[in-house]
Amino acid sequence: MKEHILDLIIIESNIDHTKIWDDYFSNKYEIKIFNSLENSLENKKFFNNNTIFIIHGNLQKSNCNIRLQNNIIFLIDDNFSIPNESSHKNIFLKKPVSLRKIEKIIYDFKNHKVDYTEEIIKIKKYIFIPIDKKLYSNDKSEFIKLTEKEVQILIELDNTKIKSSKKHLLEKVWKYNPNIKTSTVESHIHRLRKKLVGFSQGNLNIKYGRSGYYIT
Repeated sequence: MKEHILDLIIIESNIDHTKIWDDYFSNKYEIKIFNSLENSLENKKFFNNNTIFIIHGNLQKSNCNIRLQNNIIFLIDDNFSIPNESSHKNIFLKKPVSLRKIEKIIYDFKNHKVDYTEEIIKIKKYIFIPIDKKLYSNDKSEFIKLTEKEVQILIELDNTKIKSSKKHLLEKVWKYNPNIKTSTVESHIHRLRKKLVGFSQGNLNIKYGRSGYYIT
């Protein structure tokens, strides 16, 4: 008989909240709720790489470094410091957050539409919050304001994990015909670089190589 695979594994330490999770998601997905991440991982027959984890409750930084191939939604307090080892498959949402928003992210995960859903992104030692159009230092003592295009450029440079050519950025950020001759990309990258210099830590740069732009 084929082993059943869960859609969602929810980590919730508050007994009262488990009822809320169950009421909202059990009629849409096959779910199982554990009071700790360690307990959920004891029997890997419960899930495969397509199972989505939602981690709430007493979140520890060690939970963020767990080596899973799965998509994970972390529900975090505003003062929680995101670890440097965070994966591009992880989404960090500041509480409070609506169940409807979480459901939308789950839908996007399952349909591979997650380019715009990451509310908090870790870039090197910086915290990038696209919805706020701000890039913060790790301790949030410094930040720079970004334009909409600068936000999209950083998302593309972080998401590709490889060098982004001018053609790629024109297609993804500006929706331009890549054959159009323009200095738009160079101008925006230049202004973004000038803003990054404003951080006292000064260790985040956008460089250009043979294959395109990349973050160092």
